[in-house]
Amino acid sequence: ASAAAWSGGISAFLSAWLEQHPEVLRVAMFAALPGEPDLRSLHQLRSEREFLYPLVLPGNQLSFHLVGDPETLRSGQFGIQEPDLQTHPPVRPEEIDVVLCPGLAFAADGTRLGRGGGFYDRVLEQLRADVPRIGVGFALQWVPSLPREAHDVSMTHFVNENGLLPLRIPPAGS
Repeated sequence: ASAAAWSGGISAFLSAWLEQHPEVLRVAMFAALPGEPDLRSLHQLRSEREFLYPLVLPGNQLSFHLVGDPETLRSGQFGIQEPDLQTHPPVRPEEIDVVLCPGLAFAADGTRLGRGGGFYDRVLEQLRADVPRIGVGFALQWVPSLPREAHDVSMTHFVNENGLLPLRIPPAGS
């Protein structure tokens, strides 16, 4: 199978999850970098939802913006497809209902290995406590354990081409 086929499977599992969670209206997602799952098909599968994409701001901050069509994203910092401030309105972190997080690796305790910089961790800290944080990757990115840092925010779920599973998150402070 190819990364494109795997990405289609991941989008299908996420679409099924969203169907079971009608309360989840605003979906924070990401434009795929090479090697990451491409979730653009979710726009067609779940056109009733609002999709938000991250924009890199000065100081390693991310803001999320409403994007109706992923084709309207433009190439931004680090070559990542990003929203345009002129055409995509910002959405406050408190208004996000689920976050789909990319990463280099994911572990069963909810640890996510990002690309460094803490971009996502800073946004995840600002979310409502009940917001699902779904790590998105391929099965080969699933590892037994990862080192954790104090600022790391745990994922509540992990989705890959084989399915979506809830994670066992250790209690805070453990």
